[in-house]
Amino acid sequence: MGITLKDVAARTGIHPTVISAVLNNRRYLRVSEERREYIRQVAKEMGYFPNVQAVSLRKKQKPIVGVFLPSWDDLLLLELIHGLTEGSALYNIPLSFYFGMTADSYSAFIDSMTSFQHTGIISYVPYWDKGFEKTLCKLDEYLINGGKVIALNTLNWPMKKSVTLAMDDECGGWMAGRYLAEKKLSFYAVLSVESVDSVYSLREKTFSESCESFDPGKIVKVYRAKNVLSPEKVIAKMLDEAEFPIGILCVCSKFALPVLLECQKRNLIYGKDFYIVRYDKYPDSEDTFRLPVIIQPFHQLGVLAIKKLRSLLAGDVVESEKLKPILKYPGEK
Repeated sequence: MGITLKDVAARTGIHPTVISAVLNNRRYLRVSEERREYIRQVAKEMGYFPNVQAVSLRKKQKPIVGVFLPSWDDLLLLELIHGLTEGSALYNIPLSFYFGMTADSYSAFIDSMTSFQHTGIISYVPYWDKGFEKTLCKLDEYLINGGKVIALNTLNWPMKKSVTLAMDDECGGWMAGRYLAEKKLSFYAVLSVESVDSVYSLREKTFSESCESFDPGKIVKVYRAKNVLSPEKVIAKMLDEAEFPIGILCVCSKFALPVLLECQKRNLIYGKDFYIVRYDKYPDSEDTFRLPVIIQPFHQLGVLAIKKLRSLLAGDVVESEKLKPILKYPGEK
């Protein structure tokens, strides 16, 4: 059970009514600013946070945080949802989930948030969608009117008033490049995808920089498939042009298995002729070859989003943050 107003009152020796008024920013009591600051400091040291549901009900608001996520069939999204629900239980913040990734669906989501006066938003933002400028204006208005927003993985998003949580994709590309370049291979390649999403370009860029830094003078090339479902032609081209041994970064989890199958057809031996670092786990490529993998902490992202939103609702200053992925080596649990 969390720290309550009565706990803070017992610690300070001040009546719970006064504690409640100060921590809920009510100004009508004759309490000096020094005394208010003392109460706030003790409450913070004790780890007190207002009960979101109770505060919302007193304000005649519907005490639910709206969560807007892509409708992807993806293990990472599932990990994020698990993290959000864990954070919801841990910090006693109820959630209502919405799914989609267009300007229209996001606009409808913002309208529903405004209509029901929810306590806050945790959200992906489809900033790349045509006509999204109008929706940004709606979200801006929501923020101006006191709404609290935690934005997730919003590269190039022009809004600056919300707190942003994102993955450090530059770090992931750099780690993969260093891991492979330290093996002093003959050729380095990134298997990527044609996309407007700059996440992939960040991984490509830092992978190339890392390879060139740790194994200077070697060839580093980027090969882009038109989509994640049909990379076979690009993989064949990559292997036709390669010098062996080759080190390959797969920026998408679904690329690892097609690469392994094509190398097998060519009688290439893993650990001798080619090495792979893949991004994230994907069931079809689990661990026959025990590949090193860049793990993005989406579960941690979900829990952290709830924690930071709780702090925003309590009136604290909250900073944006990037979460660093980890390189999981073969054999590690």
